[in-house]
Amino acid sequence: MTNLDKKKFLGKYAGINLELKRLALERDRLRTYLTRVSEGMSKEKIAAHLHALDADTDARIHKLLLTRAAIYDALESVPDETQRALLRYRYLEQYSPLQTSFKLFLSQRQFYRLQNYALRALVVPENFPFENETDAE
Repeated sequence: MTNLDKKKFLGKYAGINLELKRLALERDRLRTYLTRVSEGMSKEKIAAHLHALDADTDARIHKLLLTRAAIYDALESVPDETQRALLRYRYLEQYSPLQTSFKLFLSQRQFYRLQNYALRALVVPENFPFENETDAE
């Protein structure tokens, strides 16, 4: 696996957090909408729609949480604490290279060298899918 693939893998973390927030807001919005427009519907039908909505959203959230856990576990596979911190700041917390190097007291050159070493040490799960997990079927 190339370093570019590993960067893509780590970069999913921030997107997952945004997607989790979006799904929670979408669930609340759809629940409100369904209860407002369903005055002519029976309570059983409304409950069935809400249950289907919850099941779908819960499945998507569960998949995102598993992906986020896989990313965090892979990050923990990097043996050097400074390299782990660099990857955490850069990819999980979305710091720029300059902000990351400042935070770790590194020069730009040291940052890029250490990032390269950290990416080489990162162990990504073999079966990790690189297609977009957040797409609806």
